[in-house]
Amino acid sequence: MSDRRGPTAWVLLARSPAAVTTLALAAALTLLTAGCQPGAGTGPVAGAEPKPALTLAGSEVIDQGGGPADPGGSLGQAGSSSGGGPPAAGGDLPAGPSPRPSGIASPEAAPVRTAARADCHRVGGFDVCGPIYDRYAQAGGPTGALGRPVDEATAAGGGTSQRFEHGAVAASPSTGTRVVAAPAADAWEEAGGGDGALGYPLLDPRPAAGADSVSYFQGGAVFVTGGDADVHEAPGGEVPDVDVPSVYGLPLADFTIVWRDRAADPPDGDLVWTTDGCSGPTPPAVDALFADACLRHDFGYRNYLNGPRVDPTQQRRLAVDNQFLADLRATCGTAGEPQVDWFGVMMPCQRAAQVMYDAVRAFG
Repeated sequence: MSDRRGPTAWVLLARSPAAVTTLALAAALTLLTAGCQPGAGTGPVAGAEPKPALTLAGSEVIDQGGGPADPGGSLGQAGSSSGGGPPAAGGDLPAGPSPRPSGIASPEAAPVRTAARADCHRVGGFDVCGPIYDRYAQAGGPTGALGRPVDEATAAGGGTSQRFEHGAVAASPSTGTRVVAAPAADAWEEAGGGDGALGYPLLDPRPAAGADSVSYFQGGAVFVTGGDADVHEAPGGEVPDVDVPSVYGLPLADFTIVWRDRAADPPDGDLVWTTDGCSGPTPPAVDALFADACLRHDFGYRNYLNGPRVDPTQQRRLAVDNQFLADLRATCGTAGEPQVDWFGVMMPCQRAAQVMYDAVRAFG
């Protein structure tokens, strides 16, 4: 989608609804080929985006008051209390690519001990502080899914984490504050935690293809089935039949977090993380509006139909294109259904989404 032409055909499309189909065909060789090399594609059309796998229980009142320990460490400014989505630029956490973990455990990793802090809460004999406490409370506190703390918080790899009976909460400036449920938390700890090859978690647990859930980290992923954890240490995907549908099937915001982390420092592995954006004769403002939808569309074409060719069928291509339309429409809704300036002609966002979809269906 890097070959751009003049606005004439798109102006006609905007002014005449009946001309959309005809002129879309006429613009075949210049339209929206974001990673859309010819290929076949299969499977049912993606439905509603999956919900997080972690079920949060109710909370209880937690005694407040800081002891001498400060297990939250330096997280007063590090970590998101929401646990969802990346830290926003300009907020408490800096946005941007996550640093790659070294894979070497730090001998200095130790429980964080500083002066008492007002945001520490005493729970079961341990302090839980700052963003880690906020996320823990969202998960239901000691009566929730994580249970009670079993240790003080530990600083490692530029962040802080704390173990609980049924998992962990980990926070770093570049990844936010995330839950890692057991047994993925055990596998993560055995791999070195924040100082190990996996680094810090990018998301809370999510549904996965061929497994109960998956936790994505800076340096790989941990797939959980029952009580077993399977560590995929190649962040580029060492099992494409599992990794491609698991990443592609994430909610769009989550997909974008994982994609940007991988694309910032392309890893080894079979998965393809390249993109040429919303290429075609589209205005820059439209490219920016639909950027995330175009990322997922590229990933689908370049991994299902090309690259590792997980499912190179026409049915899969239809499914990837239909997911593209769903992402475009959802983006319009999230943006408040704006009018789109298409080379000087205003059109509804939903109409622009349909034009882009018709183009990829016609020309790939």
